[in-house]
Amino acid sequence: MIAQHMINPQKKYPVIEYILLPDGGEIVAYLKENIKFDKFLVYGTSIKITGKSKRPGSTQVYTEYQVVVDKIEQ
Repeated sequence: MIAQHMINPQKKYPVIEYILLPDGGEIVAYLKENIKFDKFLVYGTSIKITGKSKRPGSTQVYTEYQVVVDKIEQ
């Protein structure tokens, strides 16, 4: 499955990672540094991103939740 995510860069969190979730989904995470583990737990703040479709003529609005990560544990 190919997914396109909206991106909302965060000044203090320059690294963007796509985290694969146990249920097969993905979430966009903004971090201060790259994740160095295969299995990990993140702590942070969820943010809501809303945007329009890129398809010409479409009025569809999409919403997704992403996370600004303050702490990573192995």
